[in-house]
Amino acid sequence: MFSRLSIYTLREVIPPVFLFTVSILGLELLGTDFYQLVGIIVDRKIPWQIVLEMLYLRIPYWAFHTLPIALVLGLLTGLGRLERDLEYRALITSGMNPKKMLSPIIIFSFLICVTNYYFGEKLVPETLKKYNELISKHAPEQISESEIKENLIYSHADGTIVFIGKHDKTRSLAKKILILQEDDQEKENLILSRSAYINEDSFILEDGVRYPEVGDHYESIPSQNFKSMEGSLGMDLINSLKVPGQALERYTPDLQQDIKRASEWGQSSSNTAHLLLNLHLKMSLPLSSILLTLVVFPLSLWSGVSRGYSHVFLGLGLFGMFFGFLNVFKSLGYQNLLNPVVAAWMPNLIFLFLGFFLLKRMPR
Repeated sequence: MFSRLSIYTLREVIPPVFLFTVSILGLELLGTDFYQLVGIIVDRKIPWQIVLEMLYLRIPYWAFHTLPIALVLGLLTGLGRLERDLEYRALITSGMNPKKMLSPIIIFSFLICVTNYYFGEKLVPETLKKYNELISKHAPEQISESEIKENLIYSHADGTIVFIGKHDKTRSLAKKILILQEDDQEKENLILSRSAYINEDSFILEDGVRYPEVGDHYESIPSQNFKSMEGSLGMDLINSLKVPGQALERYTPDLQQDIKRASEWGQSSSNTAHLLLNLHLKMSLPLSSILLTLVVFPLSLWSGVSRGYSHVFLGLGLFGMFFGFLNVFKSLGYQNLLNPVVAAWMPNLIFLFLGFFLLKRMPR
């Protein structure tokens, strides 16, 4: 399947990619999460078993972010050695097309792309949910609180849907509330309320109606009016309303369902931009590994790139440039100043064109 040249190329690339992955992942876990958890350990005296579980649950999240940069640095290191030791020039002199070395590397980057997609779609949402539950239980003050946005649909991991029409932060008062959730018997309950007080330890609904069983024919649904209702939502869900969700925290089917519901409920495109952007980021972020490879491959074989630590700085620079573009376009997409689909894929398109440009000008 692979030629001798392909196997040799992979042998030069895979070890540094693996070493960079382990090194960066360790730095992120110990330098970021463990540093934050040390304060929790001292203040709340959490058992070390819980701390280890928290660190373990963060591995998929950091691995998702680590693999692309480790791939970039590994390619620059491995292929740079071939150029530095004149092996690449010897291959060209013998009449070999340098682009033949690209095929096994693209296959390798595709495997990383698939791995990252699996992490982002399956492992990361599940482990982040468990991690946030542990943080909410043992150190709720660590949850960064932000203002609840109006006219947005909030979807919780347990399937509960919450819509808040108006929110007065100074009075902790929300208006025009809709809550759709399942009970213990997996029957959907619908709650409509004129107002609700959202405090740190409570969610009190006032002047509303509750539909215990939501069926297919709404005119026949039995209803129960109430003046005040407390405790219909768990504190983890209340906290989730105050924390803006990210693409990695959600499953793709959940995002698709939220977009469908938002459309059925008459939400404008500006109110669903964040959902559509997060949906496409679930696919565009893993694919960035292949596009980064197209850019890194020709650069790594240019004379001078592999001298000293220049390849490390180049790799960090490329990665920083990619995520700089990503953050700019994400901001435009979230504010609906740019089509969310275009915003999610634009960094990939930029690096795709840059990669083809550099491949055409590869040193021969």
